[in-house]
Amino acid sequence: MEHNWRITNVVKEFVEENGIEASIDIDEDDDSSFTIFSTACEAGSLRTIINVNEETGYFMMYVVYTDDTIPKKHMDEVLRYVNHTNLHTKIGAFHIFKHEGESFLRHYQGLLGDDMEIGESLIYNMLLEAVNAIQIRAPQLKSILHDGKKVGDIFQD
Repeated sequence: MEHNWRITNVVKEFVEENGIEASIDIDEDDDSSFTIFSTACEAGSLRTIINVNEETGYFMMYVVYTDDTIPKKHMDEVLRYVNHTNLHTKIGAFHIFKHEGESFLRHYQGLLGDDMEIGESLIYNMLLEAVNAIQIRAPQLKSILHDGKKVGDIFQD
């Protein structure tokens, strides 16, 4: 089904327009579109997973910041940071993601709707928002992990 390739096309366009080098893994079948790609941005390395299920109208995107893992000794402060960050996040939400024993910061966006058109411009804009959000938040996370900053040092509200 030709329309299933739209995620891959959007990712390629996004990567080219933003001058990003990326490796893209594609797994597309009749009912879903699934794309994973790795990129580097100003903030560091990212791993992005996008999945659209045509039957259910479900769209999900995760952007995982992979430069820094979150050690247990910083987990309480990082969780406070994530909670506070989500109060200031317009689209999507940040989570702590655990993979193979390591914890990472990730940004999540999801949509569910049978009659929703999940077009290329929507996918592109959600991807742009996620990468921009990570580029803002990753340096703040680094300041907690490497400089010992606290949430109150980062958010002065």
